[in-house]
Amino acid sequence: MEVNRGIGEQLEDIGEIDVVVGILTKNVEPTILHVMNVVREGILQYLSRWHTSKRFLA
Repeated sequence: MEVNRGIGEQLEDIGEIDVVVGILTKNVEPTILHVMNVVREGILQYLSRWHTSKRFLA
């Protein structure tokens, strides 16, 4: 899969991780916090053994 150059550079700065989650956020201001919280809870519940980063990429 091809990754945007800026995102790719940010991923390189983070280093080695096992999971990357992308969330599209255009025009979803009323619901984005809920979506991010649900994703976070899912990661903690189902992917806690994987090496993850809690950094947001823009």
